[in-house]
Amino acid sequence: MLKAPTSFGWSRGYSIALIILGVFFLLCGWGMWSANAPKATSAGDWIEIVLFEVFFVGVGLFTIGFRMQFTVFPAERRAVRTMRFLGIPFKSNGWRFTEFSGVEIKVTSGARGSQSAAIKLTRNMGDPVLVTTFMMRGNIPKAAQDLAHELSETMGIPFSGVR
Repeated sequence: MLKAPTSFGWSRGYSIALIILGVFFLLCGWGMWSANAPKATSAGDWIEIVLFEVFFVGVGLFTIGFRMQFTVFPAERRAVRTMRFLGIPFKSNGWRFTEFSGVEIKVTSGARGSQSAAIKLTRNMGDPVLVTTFMMRGNIPKAAQDLAHELSETMGIPFSGVR
């Protein structure tokens, strides 16, 4: 059972991988610009170069800067999900423990046999709330099951199992 405020979100390793991917996109944009700008002769060429540049820089900044964090405050009996872009919070949602009806682990399959386990809090009214996700290889990670049980105990709601 959680006693102190606890935050869940992307692991440090996952964040570092996203930063590296974001830098890659920024370098792609720089390479697009430096390779094609000297050869541009018409307005159409410049429009194409600028659109590709905006795409690569936008995806790079989004990949580097977007983070989501879910925090449980056991003493106050509430939970908050905060989305940040480059460290600046731009959206925050809060719920009381009484608004949740259960904890579940939802398994989704992706391309090439990849799977992920998402821990979600089901609500009495409204859509489920995503807490965090775990990548998996066949079996549901023990960390995901432990977290689901811990949230269930802390919030006083049942663990619905795996779907």
